[in-house]
Amino acid sequence: MVVLASGFSCDHPAKELKPLKEVATTNAAREKSGLRTIEPSWHLYRTEFNAEDWKLSVSSRELAKRVQYDAQGKVIWEEDYYYSGREYHDSDGTGWEHLVLHYDYATAIFMLHYLGTNSVFQKMTDPFCGGTADGKAVDSVLARFLLETSSRVGGMTGSSPRGV
Repeated sequence: MVVLASGFSCDHPAKELKPLKEVATTNAAREKSGLRTIEPSWHLYRTEFNAEDWKLSVSSRELAKRVQYDAQGKVIWEEDYYYSGREYHDSDGTGWEHLVLHYDYATAIFMLHYLGTNSVFQKMTDPFCGGTADGKAVDSVLARFLLETSSRVGGMTGSSPRGV
């Protein structure tokens, strides 16, 4: 006898997802930390495991931001994704070249990770793998990436590359 069990549902997802927290409230914290805010035109792509995944629009292929909450609804960390629009190939296969800006709310530490094969950007982001509280240093690397790759970022509202 064969028994199949699955935790998956065939139900269609809700057409209109609701953010786990009010965006205006969390945007205020983002502005204070110097992070890119979630704009009204953005699309809440999914919520799972106390996390929200946001895209720049319904038709966007890649994520723009992930926000992770604890069980009480407090933001733990978030990540902004900056894509160059270029593919890269390595031993793991093909991926989209991008930077990940990770911010930890408890420690106020930024981490910057580059995914791609450009050795210049790999060297520029290496010092940030352990984290830094220096937003201006993060801005300089991010600005160069955006300038040199003509990155599709969206949601940029201020004068710094992080959107402040």
